[in-house]
Amino acid sequence: SALYRWRPGKGEPRRILSGEDLLSGCVPAANRIVCMSESASIPRRIVAFDPISGRQEVLFDPNPEFHAIRLGDVRRLKVRNMSGTEAWADLVLPPGYKGGRIPLVIVQYRSRGFLRGGVGAEFPVQSFAARGMAVLSFERPDPVGKTGKTVEDALVGAAKGWADRRSVNDAMDRTIDEAVRLGVADPTRIGMTGLSDGATTTAFSLLNSRYRIAAAVVSSFAMEPQTVMTVGGTRWADSLKAQGYPPMTTDDPTFWAPMSLSRNASRIDTPILVQPADHEYTLSLEAWTALREAGKPVEMFVFSDEYHNKWQPAHLAAVYERSLDWMDYWLLGKRDADPAKAPQYARWDALKVLADREKSAGS
Repeated sequence: SALYRWRPGKGEPRRILSGEDLLSGCVPAANRIVCMSESASIPRRIVAFDPISGRQEVLFDPNPEFHAIRLGDVRRLKVRNMSGTEAWADLVLPPGYKGGRIPLVIVQYRSRGFLRGGVGAEFPVQSFAARGMAVLSFERPDPVGKTGKTVEDALVGAAKGWADRRSVNDAMDRTIDEAVRLGVADPTRIGMTGLSDGATTTAFSLLNSRYRIAAAVVSSFAMEPQTVMTVGGTRWADSLKAQGYPPMTTDDPTFWAPMSLSRNASRIDTPILVQPADHEYTLSLEAWTALREAGKPVEMFVFSDEYHNKWQPAHLAAVYERSLDWMDYWLLGKRDADPAKAPQYARWDALKVLADREKSAGS
């Protein structure tokens, strides 16, 4: 973020300050500017800036105890994708990281301000890091087609040949490249998470990334041939058809080949945990059913009375814990000793037999 000082009719704006911190809700107050400020490792605070010097004063910190928590270093990795579009990711290291390659968990798809849990706040960045994994908090690049004359033009451009999905996938691969180049990420132990657009990016990456995704956790699956024309309702279906998606009555394997998990179920060997809201879980059934029928390692938990962004604290806590356990199990080979979780690990051990069988068949 940056702050500028400008008097109309009095020359060019003058920059007071700039940096990686996120500023929001700024208002003038007497001879100062009061904003909400947050950084990758510091939750939101209310601060005041001197408009002349840019000097900052903290007015109110609602989480003073947070500063006693030991966190790892954060490094911003900036890249340009295949079309030259800027993108970045924040690489969060475990506290006390001493070097060497470790598992990498990707959280999406915004990385501005305090790194909580990605869009939807379902994937706790600092908790993954505290368990010995590096975290790549990925900022999605601007959509392909953004410069179109109308919204409709932009959507058509983004959908053509899955151009926007390819743009995001390439940007993500390049941020992973950087984490590998730095000697941090183990390219054989990459986990990916996502909600909403992030879940779609995860599905696309399972089929198109240069890296094999070793474990995945998503809130839902949606971009499937039958699902988008039926379960999402007529308005969404009509919008997608206007963008170039094939209608329900047209079978178009070529169009869906880069995106559909149901059409590519035989190719998938990544263990996938799906944790949808009950108001949306039907969007996931086409892909989930195909993966189950193909004998793939997939598990689903549906949360009652939930919506696109989960709102119930007990449900969010359960999502956090199961997501952490899932990545621990598949990326680090660890399991929680809590006896209450024995049935969970019995199921996952059975899924691991399936996953090992798939890897053996593919080798």
